[in-house]
Amino acid sequence: MDIILVPAGTNVAAPVDLTSDYGKIGELYNQHSESLSTTWELGTVNNFYAMNISGVFTNLTAGDFCGIQVDEGAFGFTTNYLGVKLKYKT
Repeated sequence: MDIILVPAGTNVAAPVDLTSDYGKIGELYNQHSESLSTTWELGTVNNFYAMNISGVFTNLTAGDFCGIQVDEGAFGFTTNYLGVKLKYKT
């Protein structure tokens, strides 16, 4: 699972905090809730990046609805988030 983004600046190693909530219809919205701190390498302004976010979806199953919060406090520039790419194998 990747989040697709385009940074409007350059920052070689940026700390990022990820938090997720997810579950199925009929469950609590935060049936599963996870967080982690990581570092993203963003080397070139205006390039597409696919950053792995699977670490906060370790209990994801078919039919789950997902939300993610990305805290990029140290970037120092705007980041455009385009969406999430998910590949699911049974």
